[in-house]
Amino acid sequence: MKIMREVRLSATLLFLVLAPLLADADTLDIGVVSREVQLMSGDIKLAGTLILPSCNDACPALVYLLGSGPATRDGGMATHLAELLAKQAGIAGLVYDKRGAGQSEGDWTRASLQDLAFDAVNAMKFLRRQPNIDGDRIGLWGHSQGVWVATVATTLTNDIATLVAVSGGGAAPRESETFAYEMALAHAGISDAEKEIALELVDDYFDYLAGKRRRDELVRKIEVAKQSDWYQYVAIDHILVSEENRTNWEWVGVFDPVPIVETMRFPVLVIFGGADHSVPVDLSATRWRQGLTTAGNDNYRIEIFPDGNHHLATETAAHHSGGAPNFVDGFLALQTKWMKEWLSVSE
Repeated sequence: MKIMREVRLSATLLFLVLAPLLADADTLDIGVVSREVQLMSGDIKLAGTLILPSCNDACPALVYLLGSGPATRDGGMATHLAELLAKQAGIAGLVYDKRGAGQSEGDWTRASLQDLAFDAVNAMKFLRRQPNIDGDRIGLWGHSQGVWVATVATTLTNDIATLVAVSGGGAAPRESETFAYEMALAHAGISDAEKEIALELVDDYFDYLAGKRRRDELVRKIEVAKQSDWYQYVAIDHILVSEENRTNWEWVGVFDPVPIVETMRFPVLVIFGGADHSVPVDLSATRWRQGLTTAGNDNYRIEIFPDGNHHLATETAAHHSGGAPNFVDGFLALQTKWMKEWLSVSE
């Protein structure tokens, strides 16, 4: 089956197109059991939750990769979505606390992108050892920074059944971070002249991470910039890593995911929210499309939900009491349908 698609639908058309999918998703209610697990990634112990639906045979599965910072299973979109996809699509899920966060060992502040990708691959290996999991049908699901992690992970294993990329990837980290700073400055009403100065400082910061600028020079510029009203919207000093730790964060300044995307031959689903102010949606989607086309990959789909934010909830939607987002209409149904097609889940 060939699915080369990029779709940006109006809210009305989106409902008309996906309404049958929503109805189909609602017809399933599979029993689900969750249990706490521990898995090893090298000498680091990661804590996770394994979500198992009732399957006649071994279940297909997804490893869920979280976003930036000290991301954990609690209160985020990944665990909630994993439970929904288990119930409605029969997909097992493994969600784990990032190394150094929650109950996992290690230190995420000293982890490189390669380290995090190594964790993802070891999570896949853990799933393959479970008696209820079909080792030939394991995919990766990533959100935000987790998409870059998943991208690198695909270079460490040949056993990716499918990749679902949500609100990330395509564009380079430097491009995405710069966009987020631009949006914050614009939202704050900073003048164009001051915004240019602020973004020059941001660019210097990325040059430092890339090994192209001395740390002491950057520190002096930061001390001067702190006197300006706009500095609070970039606050580089809060994330300025030591020279010793810089190499672990070098990827933020230099990593380009496109060459890896150009090697992806497995099915890829890319999802963005049109109201996402954290990533450059149009640029990211374009890079994904160009890379997958170069790869000769006919089995991909790029979907942009116009009202979705970075977590694919509506900007005005309140969170449930448990912290789970109210996903935009069609977000769950699209993934349910995708899993049924590419992980051979029976109706």
